[in-house]
Amino acid sequence: MSGGTEAGIRFLSDTNGVLSTALGLVKVDGMMIRTKRFSLIANDGIVTHYFSSVKDSSDTWAPNVLSAL
Repeated sequence: MSGGTEAGIRFLSDTNGVLSTALGLVKVDGMMIRTKRFSLIANDGIVTHYFSSVKDSSDTWAPNVLSAL
């Protein structure tokens, strides 16, 4: 277990890009489909905080996200 898991934080991935596509965060890079960098906090399925790298990639870094918990 990681420290986040022990603290009750659940980490999820968007392996098929469904959420990323719905949020308009997919970009095509050559032949690959990639996701723009973002983080979010959800509580009971409701997004309470959204962090985007549009202005600065450091906006999505762990310390910024964790400070919102």
